[in-house]
Amino acid sequence: MHGRFDQSVGSVLFEIEECLVTSYWMLNEAETAIEDFESEFIIVHFRKGIYSAVSGSGGPILTLLSAPRSMADIVAAFGTLSGDQQTAAATEIEAFIKVLKDLDLIVEAEGPSPQRASAIEEPYEAPSIETFSDLADLMAIDPVHEVEMGAGWPHRPKQPDS
Repeated sequence: MHGRFDQSVGSVLFEIEECLVTSYWMLNEAETAIEDFESEFIIVHFRKGIYSAVSGSGGPILTLLSAPRSMADIVAAFGTLSGDQQTAAATEIEAFIKVLKDLDLIVEAEGPSPQRASAIEEPYEAPSIETFSDLADLMAIDPVHEVEMGAGWPHRPKQPDS
């Protein structure tokens, strides 16, 4: 279901992937943790061992995704955007949501949140995400069961010579 069609948000029409707009998305809280460092958010995916730095309007979007939200909900939360700005923002937000989905940082939700999305007061800035995997091996270690006795985490147990 990756066809494209026009979705109306306010009086603006823009193209988005059908699966992104017809679904509700929320943070993958079972496998991730998120921290706000004022101008940048860090989101860690424990199972995959990746962490991502999110900036621009990506942080406020992640905040919205603490509850199930549709693409239309997210775009509408930036209510101060004019027609052309809203069209450009919708395209950038779509790309951002797709990256979050592909990285398994968000999951499809059952349905909409009963609470309406709060308006985002900050000026819109294209969301960006940079993902790192340099700590994947350390993050994959089970700190209780897969550590060197006496040394503790992050030291893996010595492997027997084969």
